[in-house]
Amino acid sequence: GGLFASCSDELAAGKGACWGTKLERATFQHPGDTPYLAPRAWLNPPAHFDDVGQAAFSSVTLFLNLGWQPLLNSAMAVTGPGMQPVRDSRPEFAFPFVVFQLGNLVFVWQLVVAVIVKCLRQGDGTVVQTESQKGWNATVRVAHSCYLTKRRDAHQEGWGPAKAVASSSLFTSFVNLVILVNIGTMWAEHYGQSAEQDAIAQWINAACLAVYYVEMLALILAEHHHYFMDASKVFDCLVNVVSTVDFFSSAGSTNGQGDVGMQALRVMRILRIVRIASRNPNVAMLVASTFKSLRRAFGCYAIWGGVTACFGILANQTFAGVKQGRAIDPLRWSTFDDVGSSTMWWFRVAVGTSLIDITTDLAVQPPYCTVPSPASGMRGDCGMGYLSSALVIAYAFLCRFLLIPLITGTLVNTFFDTIDDMRCLVSDAELAKYEECWRQLDPSETCFVASWKLKPLLERLRTLRSDLWIDPEKGGAWVAALEASVRAKME
Repeated sequence: GGLFASCSDELAAGKGACWGTKLERATFQHPGDTPYLAPRAWLNPPAHFDDVGQAAFSSVTLFLNLGWQPLLNSAMAVTGPGMQPVRDSRPEFAFPFVVFQLGNLVFVWQLVVAVIVKCLRQGDGTVVQTESQKGWNATVRVAHSCYLTKRRDAHQEGWGPAKAVASSSLFTSFVNLVILVNIGTMWAEHYGQSAEQDAIAQWINAACLAVYYVEMLALILAEHHHYFMDASKVFDCLVNVVSTVDFFSSAGSTNGQGDVGMQALRVMRILRIVRIASRNPNVAMLVASTFKSLRRAFGCYAIWGGVTACFGILANQTFAGVKQGRAIDPLRWSTFDDVGSSTMWWFRVAVGTSLIDITTDLAVQPPYCTVPSPASGMRGDCGMGYLSSALVIAYAFLCRFLLIPLITGTLVNTFFDTIDDMRCLVSDAELAKYEECWRQLDPSETCFVASWKLKPLLERLRTLRSDLWIDPEKGGAWVAALEASVRAKME
């Protein structure tokens, strides 16, 4: 007990010497300010283990991994009861904190994510399927995807020359080379470069942007029905628009730099390198899984945003006007005085701001704050005591062990689904053979054939030595039953 306590005067040797007053200056920024007398006091830090309540709060801070560095620093500075702490005097005391954090992050949090993933896979039945069933389901998904692609392509009315350009491997290689040049130009830019270097970089970017627009126009003319349904192509279009605005903003500015916001968005151009990396099958699988998982996780993000907005409104009504302190900005930039700032504070809590600092500020009580006085019209700036700590901890638990793991579990589950699609029982080569045989029986590419064409289809598959071929003698009954089923449905 009391090992984390220290004197407000760092020069005091211990609790016995921590009395009287000391000289302090008004600010650290202006050493010439008039000093003033401040009392020496033996105080505990906001987080310690001297009583059950504070020990529980400190343990929660460690468990949630939200700003536990002050606890680690206090433990490493312990010198003894009633003695002034000395920085890093006991580095061995960091060991239990580090072990706890590693166990929490590597085991507990991952266990929560694993449980959510298992529940998601139980919901779609994947977890109880055999390897053969998973392979069959993957084959059905791949075949259905190929069917939708063929139907889309069959009804696609694109401009012939644009299709030729868009499908040209030479043009694709040229665009990839332009992307590398553009990225290389961005890497070569640096602060303080001459006006000539700025001009050269801008014109190179303009030339690259022109090529990107030619590619975009060719793709739109070649597949205008599909272009804006493809997330990667829409992203490329967005990058082109942002790059264009940035170029004209820089060209029209006096310093050649353009708007600061546009400069920040300029980094989006670097993401074009993902297109080149996607040539690798493994990278392509990861990119496809990422886009698919983002679509699935959109609902989870919406729930998280809705919950955070509700907490933002509640905190604005509860903590508006709370006194400045360790986390609340004295300039009132980072406060709970309006709904927007309040909601942003909750996002900071969710992603890892110091739980100790924010709860200390929101729990401030007299005599460290002004009590409201209805008679004089003074509103006051006190917090809500332990209620504020409970509210912040509740939101942190909700995010750390439900909402964020749910989003992570959705992403992992989608990645597993992408991996499962690789279990397809039919290879790309067999699908190509089947497509060739089908095209002979369906030259108009309607994606439908008459039932009497099933046997000719099987004979063509046999000629190509396809694994999808069925022996008419052994599978004749199956074909006859399928023909009967089709006729019954048509009647």
